[in-house]
Amino acid sequence: MTQIQSLVEAFDAFIVGCENDGIWDNITSSCVLMGWSNISGCLTPFKGVRPSGISFVSGDYNRELGLTSTGSPKFIDTNVNISDVPLLDCHVSTYLSSGIGGVGSIPTTSTGATLLVFSDPLAGRLRNTNYAVGSGSALAPSFAGFARSNNLLFSGQANNISSVLSGTAVNIAVNGNYSVFRQSTNIYAGTALFYSVGEYLDLSLLRTRVDTLISGIQNAIP
Repeated sequence: MTQIQSLVEAFDAFIVGCENDGIWDNITSSCVLMGWSNISGCLTPFKGVRPSGISFVSGDYNRELGLTSTGSPKFIDTNVNISDVPLLDCHVSTYLSSGIGGVGSIPTTSTGATLLVFSDPLAGRLRNTNYAVGSGSALAPSFAGFARSNNLLFSGQANNISSVLSGTAVNIAVNGNYSVFRQSTNIYAGTALFYSVGEYLDLSLLRTRVDTLISGIQNAIP
């Protein structure tokens, strides 16, 4: 099997697996930020709209490790507006191979914003005001995500540890996009392999599929 065939097989297995798990339709937008031959390829949407890579250069990308932000002004604008995802039916996720950056945010005030922080333990907010702390270490390399299906609580996933976080949803009138490496005026350093934004889904199922995808891509690259 050629390298291209192995990469296609890894991508196809992720899609089919997500479809079998019933979570593919819940992903509004996603990028696999690895495996591609160049930085333009890594910003090709796996699903949904094409993101904008702000101030990245070719040296910021590595096929095996992902796309790196060294801090300001480098971040990914997903071009998914916060209003495109229902307040009580939403998720954000990413996988960092290095760094402690924040992911899945809107470039506005922190009130009602989303901030997925890679920390030990996992912490942040999902369309709520308070900064909530969950369970499980999200220190890179790891998958982490938040998902909300009700007004008072939201769920977190750090690697294979799930938690419930307290935070009342705030439906503020904002017009901002979800970003990777950016929240409000803060831009974080880190290296991302994957991100997704969309409707509520089972984060543990998504984590398993992302882990398998990343392993398949890395095995395909000599």
